[in-house]
Amino acid sequence: KLLAEYLKWWFEWGPREDFLYDKFAQTGIELKALELKPIIPAHLEECIRAFNILSTRRQIGMSKNPITLSEILQYIDSFGCTETEVFVLHIIRMDLAYLEHANKADK
Repeated sequence: KLLAEYLKWWFEWGPREDFLYDKFAQTGIELKALELKPIIPAHLEECIRAFNILSTRRQIGMSKNPITLSEILQYIDSFGCTETEVFVLHIIRMDLAYLEHANKADK
């Protein structure tokens, strides 16, 4: 759930994150967007990196398609993973959040 919340935050603020931190550095006033950014524990940061890589492998069609299980398993084979089942569930949940956002944006 935390990773999906992070993605939702990133959809809204991610492209402007550097600007937000620069504004904070200039003014000393922490902006609400930065306060709302979920803090990702180190052990989940790999999921974000993996999701970013796997998103580039997404099948293209008439609409945005989910990351396939075979792509997730191929990632695990290539890069390794200590808890395969948990990792797969994290990626799927993140992908569902991504697809929900993408479908709303397409409408």
